[in-house]
Amino acid sequence: MLGLSKARWVAGEPPRRGPDGRLQPAEPDGIVLVLLAAGSCWMGAQASDRTQRHFDPEARNDEGPVREIELSPYWISKYEVTRAQWLRLTGRNPSFYQLGPHTPTMLHPVEQVSWQEGTDWLRRAGLALPTEAQWEHAARGGTDTPWWTGTERDSLREAHAANLADQAASRAGATWGDIDDWPELDDGYPLHAPIGTYSANPFGLHEVTGNLWEWCQDGLVAGSFAQGPSRDPVAPATAGAPRVCRGGSFDLAARFARSTSRGRRMASYSDSYLGLRPARALELLQH
Repeated sequence: MLGLSKARWVAGEPPRRGPDGRLQPAEPDGIVLVLLAAGSCWMGAQASDRTQRHFDPEARNDEGPVREIELSPYWISKYEVTRAQWLRLTGRNPSFYQLGPHTPTMLHPVEQVSWQEGTDWLRRAGLALPTEAQWEHAARGGTDTPWWTGTERDSLREAHAANLADQAASRAGATWGDIDDWPELDDGYPLHAPIGTYSANPFGLHEVTGNLWEWCQDGLVAGSFAQGPSRDPVAPATAGAPRVCRGGSFDLAARFARSTSRGRRMASYSDSYLGLRPARALELLQH
């Protein structure tokens, strides 16, 4: 399966490109969607056998088993949803970080959006949260390593690809324990960064490692990796089940930003490290 260069946008103005041909995010921009082609891919990770597919020494049991799945073509956002975009969609900006010496701009990703709010408002715009399978495939960008940049966390720094707990946060007064996990890291932002700050993965998606956790459609269901369908799998989001989030956040270590790392929160929960990256079925943009 390959990412396609074809793109669309919703809920705003068409994006503009700079002299180098790259998109230059601006507040009026719509949500830019990148089309990913149909096909097979492998999902999950395992820590037991380095000779087998998707070996990751930090993989947890709930990140496996590794299995081949089929995905229909789908659109997924090139960036996390910004405050400006959420304000246009909903009429409000719920984000926690509003005041202080590191005031985010409207191009920073929106946070403090619950799974339920995200699901409801995106539906009104013809969008949806991605399934875990869609998110993982998109975040990997066709790679099979723990991070799309490689097998070692230093590859994230070399590629300028992630916003994690670091020395920029320490200088701003943060005392998160995970800052000590990688004392050599300085990604330049004490909190989350504006969209497009960090390098895009091979599918053209930015900030899929760190910055904010991103909600997925799926409920956290025991055994869903092994028992779910092989085509377009999604675990049911039952009333009492936590919802899954992916990608790690600016206040955590690199291990939480691996492509298969899974967070979990209840549907009504919102926080300053949780955001969203919309998806959309292909046929919904063909008319």
